Amino acid sequence: MRSHDALRLAAWSTLALGALCSAGLAATISGGWKQGFPGYAAWALFPYVALSVPLALGYVFRVSRPIQEFLAWITVVVALGGPLLYVDAMLVRVDAQGALAILMIPIRQTAAALVADAVAVVWQWRIG
Repeated sequence: MRSHDALRLAAWSTLALGALCSAGLAATISGGWKQGFPGYAAWALFPYVALSVPLALGYVFRVSRPIQEFLAWITVVVALGGPLLYVDAMLVRVDAQGALAILMIPIRQTAAALVADAVAVVWQWRIG
């Protein structure tokens, strides 16, 4: 297996793992699987959609290899960073502002994904 294929596999794997962990933590935060989970799950999983779309489109439209690797590394970092921030806000630094911090995590993840997408588009435009 080439390193590029291994990196792409790692990106998709961490994306799935991060989404699964975020969904589980969202169920924990919202009081169970039935009570508040559906609304918060959509909020918590949106960054993973924002990360998966450019990763898939980069492969479909044959974007240059350095840009695909950049998107894969950004996906790994952001997808693993989300659950780590949830654990930090829920278990490590428990305080009164924890609920606000938990609501801001998907916003930060989505912002990081959109900035990375903008960088990738400009980079591809400059190359091509």
